Amino acid sequence: FNTLMADSYFRNLELTKLYHTINMTLYKNLQERLTVKSEQGTGYSYMYMTLRLFRFDNKGNFEIFGNDQAEPFICRSKNGPIETLESRGMFVGMMKDVIRKYKSQSFKLNKGDLLVFYSDGITEAFGKENKKMFSSEKLHSIVAENKKKTPSEIIKIVFKELDTWKISQEDDEAIMIIKRK
Repeated sequence: FNTLMADSYFRNLELTKLYHTINMTLYKNLQERLTVKSEQGTGYSYMYMTLRLFRFDNKGNFEIFGNDQAEPFICRSKNGPIETLESRGMFVGMMKDVIRKYKSQSFKLNKGDLLVFYSDGITEAFGKENKKMFSSEKLHSIVAENKKKTPSEIIKIVFKELDTWKISQEDDEAIMIIKRK
């Protein structure tokens, strides 16, 4: 990825074409070189990677493409609902055609809007007391309730809540919040 981004040609490609280029490199390494095919009848190795690519400009225009297990979301500064950015395409490294018919998504962040990326280790943490998952709905509500705070403050609130919630540290937890100024 870093090698591709050092080249202005690749940096300026449509996100779907860049995603395809990254996928083919991983596919060749994972499926053709490094692993034995899965015996589950799919013909593909179980090895893959989740990836989302995004780009933005200083006017708040964003473009995003990719697929992972934790869908990013937008929390608008005004009283709008949480907007989930659905996955597009397939996981990378699993098969040759990961784009299918999907196109990248474009959206705009307005002043004060939050764009939240997180790992599934956050939403899949299990409660000590109730044995339920933390859930994306819980994460959405924490972010929405605290949307006037800085991204750093919101992240601290999420992790403080998560620390009282979870049983173990088996999954890695990560969160990134972008706030349009």
